[in-house]
Amino acid sequence: MAKLKGTIFERDNGTFTVLAELTWDPQKGRYRRPSLGTFKTRKEAERARLEYNVDQADGVFSLPEVEQRQARLDRYLNEWLELIERERLFGKITVRTQRDYETVVR
Repeated sequence: MAKLKGTIFERDNGTFTVLAELTWDPQKGRYRRPSLGTFKTRKEAERARLEYNVDQADGVFSLPEVEQRQARLDRYLNEWLELIERERLFGKITVRTQRDYETVVR
């Protein structure tokens, strides 16, 4: 399984902050690590990091190892179809391809 991008760290007050991977900011002319938010529990932070990784994936959908064992096929395929819809909106696949995938899944 590929390593998840992003970092989770615990703050002094017991909350957890998720930072994205290091990226170049052309407006500021330097690298930065944007925050994905601060969460009350580690589980919430891990979920945010997972969602960030899914959004960053180039057409690849992957659940964490623990969730893979618990995932139901219908849930996985519905989430995958949502990812495919986003890919179509970004022009990475055609409307026909999306429709074909939906037909096969249904």
